[in-house]
Amino acid sequence: MLEQTRIGPGSRVLEIGSGGCNAAMIAELVGPTGRVVSLDIDADVVAAARSALAAAGYPQVKVVHTDGEHGFAPGGPYDAVLVTVETSDVPPAWTDQLAPGGTLVTPVRMRAHTRSLTLERDGDLLVATGSLQCGFVSMQGHGRDPIRRIPLRGDDAVLGLDDPATEVDADALRAALDGPRTEEWSPVVLPMDASFESLHLWLASQPRPYGIFTIDRQRTAGLLDPRTGSSARPC
Repeated sequence: MLEQTRIGPGSRVLEIGSGGCNAAMIAELVGPTGRVVSLDIDADVVAAARSALAAAGYPQVKVVHTDGEHGFAPGGPYDAVLVTVETSDVPPAWTDQLAPGGTLVTPVRMRAHTRSLTLERDGDLLVATGSLQCGFVSMQGHGRDPIRRIPLRGDDAVLGLDDPATEVDADALRAALDGPRTEEWSPVVLPMDASFESLHLWLASQPRPYGIFTIDRQRTAGLLDPRTGSSARPC
């Protein structure tokens, strides 16, 4: 993600989600003529980051206790905004505080799939130039994760839904899991050299209800058997 920001000596950088270590690496890249502002909503995280950065010799990093959803206008505009928490959207403040030609790198959750997007400012637009699969803790505060979790087998099989308008009949789904096992082939055909990462994001982009099962593989063996990981993705 640091490489994607393309920051260098003299760059002004806003980090959303603090901790200290990443801010120190940013400070090394921007040098003494650069500016680094690191935000976090957790007061304990802020205190620990300030202490660690001071002890490591990075007094030029400004750590601010605030909701990262709103950015930090007094330190802007920024050549790069680097987000180290998962967000379900791109708040207007991040774009507003980005300098012309600046770069925003942020993990965006898109129907339960998180991708680190590299977004470059082009006038009033953000142009995506990169996408990497990733995983981060969710934002808190005003930008908190809107996901709904519906237990179908207690904590052993949980359906996650991002879309607020999507309605499901949880009782019918539980009954389906109790019924006879059946297998159906998907009409989607994937080339041998294509990645499941691309398939999952394509399925999530389709205009129909979409959710993800998070399961305990051992406790649901024979009932829900994803090919990889611990998620089965119904569309």
